[in-house]
Amino acid sequence: MEYVGDEKPEYVIINGDGWDMYSHSRFPRSHNVFSPREEQSTSRTLNEQFWLEVKRKHRSAKCYQLLGNHDVRPLKKILDSYPEAEDWVKEKMRELFSFNGVTTIHDPREELFLNKNTAVFHGYRSKLGDHRDYILMNSINGHTHIGGVVVRQIRGVVLWELNSGMAADPNAKGLTYTAQKISNATSGFGGVNKYGPQFIAVS
Repeated sequence: MEYVGDEKPEYVIINGDGWDMYSHSRFPRSHNVFSPREEQSTSRTLNEQFWLEVKRKHRSAKCYQLLGNHDVRPLKKILDSYPEAEDWVKEKMRELFSFNGVTTIHDPREELFLNKNTAVFHGYRSKLGDHRDYILMNSINGHTHIGGVVVRQIRGVVLWELNSGMAADPNAKGLTYTAQKISNATSGFGGVNKYGPQFIAVS
């Protein structure tokens, strides 16, 4: 929020996995830790507060929320076991992920093009630089939750990839199903200014 207030970026984007959907994951987990109702209520409240604070800090920011693979866990489970309910679940998810003054991209495969050279999307590849090399454009993504920037010249054009890391509390209830408490997720966020992309680590 300090960055948004100080830098006044043209865009503020959650590029996927704004909600973990712990209670809907396929990983072994206890609902005594986090019930589906508790998770939905907490996630929605915190997400709304985030966007309200962004608008308070920078009223003219163009705000976007993209969905990632964690956000759509309920839909994937429905498609696996009860595909007839797809429209009902999509309607509920559209309601949950709609916020005043924010454009939500509900399909996690869809890109947001900031200009003809830069695409923002959640991602699906695991190695930093793979998205850039695949689409041959500047890429901003966050699928791995590991922050960083890599730059490469391809056919005489300098292209970069920014992975925006994870702006979540690694000790939050929704992240308790990991194999161990130590995680390689990088706490921080990405930014792009006139000097190029940067990952800002937060400890």
